[in-house]
Amino acid sequence: HTRFLQNIKLDSGKGIDFSATSNASGMTSELLDEYEEGTFTPDWRGENVLGSTTYGFNEASYVKIGNLVTVQGFSEIQSSTGGGPWFIDNMPFNTAADRAHRSVGTIQLENFNFDSDVVDVLCFIDRSNNNLVLKGNRDNATPSSSISPDNDTGWQVIFCITYRTA
Repeated sequence: HTRFLQNIKLDSGKGIDFSATSNASGMTSELLDEYEEGTFTPDWRGENVLGSTTYGFNEASYVKIGNLVTVQGFSEIQSSTGGGPWFIDNMPFNTAADRAHRSVGTIQLENFNFDSDVVDVLCFIDRSNNNLVLKGNRDNATPSSSISPDNDTGWQVIFCITYRTA
């Protein structure tokens, strides 16, 4: 541990420089210059028809270190309208633009009525947006979009995802 700490230096008040050599070339790939924690209220909607949602409880938090953000939350959905896949349309940061930065996270749904062909559920953020979408994995088929506001009421979702920001 001591050897590791010897290589860390503060870069003129701009962050922590993890490089083993001087940063005279101006490279910032090894400079940690941002840390942020916060909370937000997820806005659950239908992707095709937004609709409205009534909550019993609805809260999320995030930690952003550099350009990597981890979001976790819990929502208790009492009633909803709308159509298309469930999604949160106000994640705290936009994702990076290239295809390599699409991300998949973990969710747990309680008291939700799934279609019989759904074998697993996940949350997904595509590139260049701040929408977290719920999808159902199906055996030998494209993901199901049946996890939607018009599919059930009175359920809970716990979610966690890590993604790169723009």
